[in-house]
Amino acid sequence: MQQVLINGNYDALGATATEYNHLQGASRWNATEAIGQQYASAAGKLKNLYVELNDSPGAGKSYDFTVRVNGSSVGCPTVHIHDTDTSGSDLVNEIAVAAGDLICIECIPTGTPPSRVARWSVLFESDVANESLILGGLSDALKTPTVEYSNIMGGSSWGAIADASQVVPTGGSISHLYVKLSVDPGTAPDAFRFTLMIGAVAQALTCTITADDTTGSDLVNSVAVSAGDIVSLRCEYLETPSGRPYAVWGMKFTADIDGESLILGGTSDDLDSNDVEYNFVTPGAGENIWTPTEAETYMLAQAMTLIKLYVALSAAPGDGNSYTFTSRVAGGAGNLSVAITGAATTTGNDVVNADVLVAGNEVGICSTPFSKPTVADAYWGLVGYIAPPAAVPRHGFINFQDPGIV
Repeated sequence: MQQVLINGNYDALGATATEYNHLQGASRWNATEAIGQQYASAAGKLKNLYVELNDSPGAGKSYDFTVRVNGSSVGCPTVHIHDTDTSGSDLVNEIAVAAGDLICIECIPTGTPPSRVARWSVLFESDVANESLILGGLSDALKTPTVEYSNIMGGSSWGAIADASQVVPTGGSISHLYVKLSVDPGTAPDAFRFTLMIGAVAQALTCTITADDTTGSDLVNSVAVSAGDIVSLRCEYLETPSGRPYAVWGMKFTADIDGESLILGGTSDDLDSNDVEYNFVTPGAGENIWTPTEAETYMLAQAMTLIKLYVALSAAPGDGNSYTFTSRVAGGAGNLSVAITGAATTTGNDVVNADVLVAGNEVGICSTPFSKPTVADAYWGLVGYIAPPAAVPRHGFINFQDPGIV
């Protein structure tokens, strides 16, 4: 199975320092590689790296972008963008990943190029049908001895569950939770416990990281999810941990329909009740604000089909009011659209229309209010679909006299 990991943000690239970022979820560049890493939760390959800048580096200057696995770039996809170029791709190199590997993207500037903004995508090819990655992580440290929540994909600032939700757009199961902390929780029995939530209900998928450890996993439990489920990741403080780490994580999604992978979004930033605004399809920490400037929310895609847009609001728009959410492709309106209207409705979906993407398309999501609706937060999810390869008939041929025999 193939999955496009789409990304991009509006955080300017460094002119002199090497920086790192997530492969999925719009987050800011960081000089510390561990902050940019995320956990791969299934075995496969990373390949087909595409990168696009908002302007060229300039004569004699360049940016090099490289996928990294466990802190190494050996054999990994790399894109060199230099001089007057604004984009590039590596469709030759590929690197195998195993469940539990830490992955990220690296950017190295040469010649002190001017500030530029980047968007990128990479193809994950799973070794097993139906399996794809859910990648998350935050540079926002756990702050207070309480219960906090984050989005499961990308990641937002830790906060209340109402500010950290996303909508599952199709059926399947979530399993293989991996979590890594930047520092250990403190002194035994201090610990942090991470748990997948559906709505306000804790699920069986959970792991606890205790003092002196910085990693944990649950490779046993699996949680079934259905289209429309609201999901989040909960972190609980156990005892009185002195450490205030940031966390990165990964989970595996096994789709009921082979070829379907998740693209999840959501933000605690209020919708504007007057103006059209735009956001990343998968916001991340520090890059999750609705904005009237569409170009600030571009993420780079590859060939796939976007289907099954689901949206949920924290409050109904109100009588006679509405919000309409529309996919954006290459700076124009896409075909997916969900209108949530009235005083009693907070959810909607479009399971009929589709957007067929090609490599290099920029994607995003748009919110359009009507008649000054009640201010609310929005959460969403959609499916990225790539048709699985056709099965190879046994013996290498088809018996056309009897289609049931090969």
